[in-house]
Amino acid sequence: MDSDSNGIRDDIDLFIKNENLTPVQVKALNQMAASLQEQVSVDIDDGNAITIAAENGTRALNCVVKTFQDFSLTKKYSKTLQAYTANTYERTQNYLRYNHKLDGTVSSLPTENTCL
Repeated sequence: MDSDSNGIRDDIDLFIKNENLTPVQVKALNQMAASLQEQVSVDIDDGNAITIAAENGTRALNCVVKTFQDFSLTKKYSKTLQAYTANTYERTQNYLRYNHKLDGTVSSLPTENTCL
């Protein structure tokens, strides 16, 4: 459920809000959470949508890396948000199908500021 229609499930919103983070860090994690939600719910038969979801994911990860500037925190939050996002069998299967569609593709980290 996403009661405020921000693209992030309420349980994930609550997790982020309960962390001791700066407003900029919260914004970066919100961007990542929305991106992960997009990846879990993308139409797996729509190649363009998959490409857009992947680009959004790369931009969100880049934002988190630049915002936290600490690999251990980046890893902690990205793994935690992935776990929360794919916390049911159906969501996990969707996330695996999405990632399978990206097998063999290459992406590069953007050099510009990718935070929304």
